[in-house]
Amino acid sequence: MTAVRIGGGPFVHGKKGDRFVYLVWYVMGQEETGRFRRAKLSLTPLADMPGPVARVHVALTDARGGPVCASLKSTHLRWE
Repeated sequence: MTAVRIGGGPFVHGKKGDRFVYLVWYVMGQEETGRFRRAKLSLTPLADMPGPVARVHVALTDARGGPVCASLKSTHLRWE
């Protein structure tokens, strides 16, 4: 697990108030071909969380069992 500062850092993108990180993974066995998936994870929910540490559980498959990509919906996320 990698810690990410909300204010910035090498993995945080976007403007103030709309920060996000990308989750990127390659299709197993096809790293050489460049086939990958990328999902955008908004950090906006962290603004309402108390304390310095938060954890998010991400469901990386869609309703059909395929990999999720694009902006992750709240149904794929569980913050704590």
